[in-house]
Amino acid sequence: GACCKVVGMIEPVPEIHGEGAGIAVRKGETALADKFNAAIDAIRQNGKYKEINDKYFTFDVYGG
Repeated sequence: GACCKVVGMIEPVPEIHGEGAGIAVRKGETALADKFNAAIDAIRQNGKYKEINDKYFTFDVYGG
């Protein structure tokens, strides 16, 4: 999209990066991490994620 330019991709290493997308949350903030996970699940299920993603990118930023 007009807002961004992807200049390259790295090959994920599951042992380092884990699976899927990620966000940094302070260690011990499990309630906050759970809220992020629930919100991401909700917008992916109701189609809002795809709507936003497709507005700005020609590929799935989430990777799936």
